[in-house]
Amino acid sequence: MLEAVLVLSAAMADAFRPRWALLTEIALLRHQLAVLQRSVARPRVTRFDRIVLVALAAVTPTWRNVLRIVQPETLLRWHRAGFKARWRWRSRMHPASRLAAETVALIRSLASANRLGCRSQFAGTAHVHDLA
Repeated sequence: MLEAVLVLSAAMADAFRPRWALLTEIALLRHQLAVLQRSVARPRVTRFDRIVLVALAAVTPTWRNVLRIVQPETLLRWHRAGFKARWRWRSRMHPASRLAAETVALIRSLASANRLGCRSQFAGTAHVHDLA
């Protein structure tokens, strides 16, 4: 009886949700069902499945309630790993530009000329920034 009331209240709440939210939730559920149907005993999640699940969870507002085949923490770990790999690949493709030799020389000359000025200016602020 309680389960029927919960299902009906969820259906009523879904009536007021935007269509795109319902469609992305359905896509997330269908992909999980496809993973379960092709698996034997334990769901085998491929790299493509991980990418699809992370992408659908990113656009589904209620993804934590819908996720069934993996824990939410696992999905977040996959997302962090993908983000880290993307930026590692991107930084390898586009290395940081080097400064011109004239710019480096100018910075070093300004730093050496103003060595005492910097120390006296920021001497009392080390404890404010937890630098001491």
